[in-house]
Amino acid sequence: VPRCPKVCAYILLSHRTPRSAQTIRMDARAKPSICDLIVLFFLLSAMGYLAETMLFFLHFHALCERGFLSLPLLPIYGSSALLVYCLFGLPARGAKGFALYAAKAGLSVSAVEYAAGRAVHLLFGVRLWDYSYQPLHLGGYVSLGQTALWGVLCALFFRFAFVPLCDAVRTIPRSLRPSIAIALSAGAAADFLLRLFTGFV
Repeated sequence: VPRCPKVCAYILLSHRTPRSAQTIRMDARAKPSICDLIVLFFLLSAMGYLAETMLFFLHFHALCERGFLSLPLLPIYGSSALLVYCLFGLPARGAKGFALYAAKAGLSVSAVEYAAGRAVHLLFGVRLWDYSYQPLHLGGYVSLGQTALWGVLCALFFRFAFVPLCDAVRTIPRSLRPSIAIALSAGAAADFLLRLFTGFV
């Protein structure tokens, strides 16, 4: 009996197994583009600004100026998060993978925090944060407790929130993302230069 290619193809297609959850998960973890990363940087910087503003308001019952930009952005949040993602990707499953990721992320964020805090302090005489009230601190720029906190927060964020945030960014039409990334970058650069020449305080 001659074989019919159409019948064979139909049988193969009808018996295809559905994609596994692991495959779907891998698709969701597809690496974002450069434009996506730039938009994510500004989203995370804005989220960090809002979070710190709310925390300081709840603690001091007053609105405190956070950061050195006029725009509602704290770039150290965006830069630290993207550094962790570029270095380590997403955390592995399981308690051991989570703990290891948190340790590496905490050290990386603290390195950025120390470099940024010390550079701004030396160049402009401004302390954007001070952990000298905490034990085991290094010049007030970083502390062991804060490093542990950043590590846990990073691990939680990249385990549960990073992929949905990437998906939200991808809902923006692909043709608009480069323009948005350029506009945000230009605005932040102009703001930085303005504050640089007029003073941070």
